[in-house]
Amino acid sequence: MRNLLQLTVVCCLVLFISCSKSDKADQQSNSSTGSGLKVAYVNGDTILLNYKEFRAQSETMDAKQKNAETMLQEKGAALEREFNDYQQRAQKGTMTGKEMQAH
Repeated sequence: MRNLLQLTVVCCLVLFISCSKSDKADQQSNSSTGSGLKVAYVNGDTILLNYKEFRAQSETMDAKQKNAETMLQEKGAALEREFNDYQQRAQKGTMTGKEMQAH
């Protein structure tokens, strides 16, 4: 899913850049031609395989995602431990009503 989104963004950027360049040329030559409608085809696999900047950014994003997932799991585990500790203390009766409300 993420790769599809990245591919779509790259394709849109390539189309935008190519259209911007061709629009300038079309404005100069449009006076004699007519419609100026252009169709562009982009092979996404070629972009993914050959565009080094895309691969570098993709690897950076993957590393950030793994880091965020690890941090989220650690925080979730800490919260679960805290909840279990609170629950055990409440069941044993070692906490007063005020302490329960404070947490």
